[in-house]
Amino acid sequence: MLLDEPLTNLDANLREEMHFELKEPQRKFGFTIIYITHNQAEAMALSDLMLVMNHGVSKQIGKPLAIYYKLDNRFVFSLIGLSNFVKVDIKAGEAKIPGLSRPVSAHAPEDLGHRLLCRATTSVYFLENRHDTKILRIDRSITPRRSAFVASASTTWL
Repeated sequence: MLLDEPLTNLDANLREEMHFELKEPQRKFGFTIIYITHNQAEAMALSDLMLVMNHGVSKQIGKPLAIYYKLDNRFVFSLIGLSNFVKVDIKAGEAKIPGLSRPVSAHAPEDLGHRLLCRATTSVYFLENRHDTKILRIDRSITPRRSAFVASASTTWL
C-alpha cells in the first residue's frame, strides 16, 4: 500500500490516533506500507524501516532508532532530531570557533568510547567523525543557551 502524506490535514490528536489505526492492520495481516511523509515524528513512530531521501536520492536507510543514533551524513543530521551547526576550525590540537576570542583545546581521551551522549552546563561536546572522537571544553564564562543531542557523523558538528 502506498500512502503519500495521508495525515497531513488532520489535527495533532487525530493524527496520533491514526498512527495506531494504520499500524494495527499492517501488523495483523503483515502487508507492506510505503509511507511518504515530511513529518519526522510520524516517520519514527510508524516505520519498521526508514529511508531518508534528498531530491530523490537515498541518503540513509535503516531502522528508525538506528538512524537516530547513527547518522550517516550532514543532510540526515539536519533532518533527524534537533541540530545546530557551528563552524569549528581545528589546527594543531586547538579548536577555533569564529567569534570566540581564544582557541580551546581538543582532547581525545583513550577511555572514551565511540559514542558520546551527555548533557553538560559548563562544556560543549562534538564528535568529529565515527572513528576519531574528540571533546571540546569551552571555558565557563560561556553560558550555554540550549542542550542538544550530538551524534556521530562524517563531518564536524558542534
